Amino acid sequence: MREGVMTLRRDARGGAAVEFALVAVPFLALLFAIIETATVFYAGAMMEAAVQDAARQVRVGQARTEAEFREALCARIGPAADCAQIEIEVRPINGFTDAEGWTPGPAGFDPGQAGQIILASARHERRLIAPDLGLGLANRPGNRRLIAAASAFRNEPF
Repeated sequence: MREGVMTLRRDARGGAAVEFALVAVPFLALLFAIIETATVFYAGAMMEAAVQDAARQVRVGQARTEAEFREALCARIGPAADCAQIEIEVRPINGFTDAEGWTPGPAGFDPGQAGQIILASARHERRLIAPDLGLGLANRPGNRRLIAAASAFRNEPF
């Protein structure tokens, strides 16, 4: 009997599979969290760049309608967001200090007149694939993340 137990202890077959099972789950969870965090930051960076480019079109008087603004926005944003789901807010504000602490308001489009200060913003909610792993990525109910960007500028004399 004692000899059988010693043989079982020395038998290492399957040891690698057990070790892999213990390490694989946390490793894959960490890898997936890194990938999802990267895609959220990529979407945010693309939204920022797209809003800056589209706002430039409003500033110089080339985008005078919501369709023109959306076209300029969607041309730059690429696969980071579904363009049909993006809410747009372009409106005159009283001064640049009104843009401080900006929070998304109602969607709408008013490009203002020459010389007016304008706040242009775009936002969409991105559904996260991984549950919240303590990373704080979900800032909306239903495991969703709000991706938003804004630009305040003074219209050129067009």
